[in-house]
Amino acid sequence: MEIQDLKDKCARLFEVRAKIDEINDVKKSFTAEKKELDALILSYLQENKLKNFDTGFGKVSSVAKRSVKILDRHEFTEYLKAQGTYEDTVNFPAPSINRIYREAFDVAQLEGDVEFLANGIPGLSEPSIFETISVTGVK
Repeated sequence: MEIQDLKDKCARLFEVRAKIDEINDVKKSFTAEKKELDALILSYLQENKLKNFDTGFGKVSSVAKRSVKILDRHEFTEYLKAQGTYEDTVNFPAPSINRIYREAFDVAQLEGDVEFLANGIPGLSEPSIFETISVTGVK
């Protein structure tokens, strides 16, 4: 590669980076507006005791989501080993932890497992529950 080719490639790199920065600024603006709209719509749904609303071009729904955190990694690891699922979840990414909790919670509810419902999973925090909206039917 010649020096001029290198300069041209570098110039193009700076142009591309500037375009990416512009796109990210636009995305930040839309993300902020979406967050504001989500909060307004969720508030309206809650105030009017609506679980969902069909707009004719899509549906918005109020959903409760649970989130848990690892408090004691060793205790949680021992729980997974006892369940026979440790090898599948060695890295413990947050979505996996929440999925593990959600699945165990659902089973405990169906089976009436009062101990689980009272104590949860060893090594995990109690779930924090937050309301958010879900949008379907729009691409």
